[in-house]
Amino acid sequence: MQDNSIVKEELKNIYSDVSEWLKYAEVKHAGILVFWTALVVAAFSVDKFYNLTDELQIYILLAMVLGILINIFALVPFTNRIKWLKKMCYNRYKEYAGNLVFYQSIFVSVSLPNLTLDEEADRYKEILKEEFGYVPQGKIITDYIKQIIEVATVATIKTFLFSISAWYLCLFIIIAFLYILF
Repeated sequence: MQDNSIVKEELKNIYSDVSEWLKYAEVKHAGILVFWTALVVAAFSVDKFYNLTDELQIYILLAMVLGILINIFALVPFTNRIKWLKKMCYNRYKEYAGNLVFYQSIFVSVSLPNLTLDEEADRYKEILKEEFGYVPQGKIITDYIKQIIEVATVATIKTFLFSISAWYLCLFIIIAFLYILF
């Protein structure tokens, strides 16, 4: 049996890195959520908002609520269980396959919409086999691999949703400025 200590250390490092990416994705969503909340408060604080037609006020509020909902959805646990969302993320990031450490690459390299976590872990072990010359074995190795895959998947989904949210926010701001100017 091969010595798994090197593989285990590498997996610990990868897990640590992937976890940091997840934290980063969550902080980005929290930041945009704060921005949306500030926009809602600002809208209700400006007298000009109340001078708009009721219909326009409703459209503006609905647009802001949609932005908030996108971010709240991204902060919900277990977004990695939503198959259609995983498929969208896979299609968006599929060109990133091949890197053993980068979270989006891990997601793309092992995830297919209908695979179980055990099957994904087996795929990752095969990738590690190419790197280390053998398939790493043992419960702790498998648990690290599964955790890496789960966290990489969640981080990828949150990053994907952040890109949607950021584009939506930019579009909202551009339309608001154009409305103010004209």
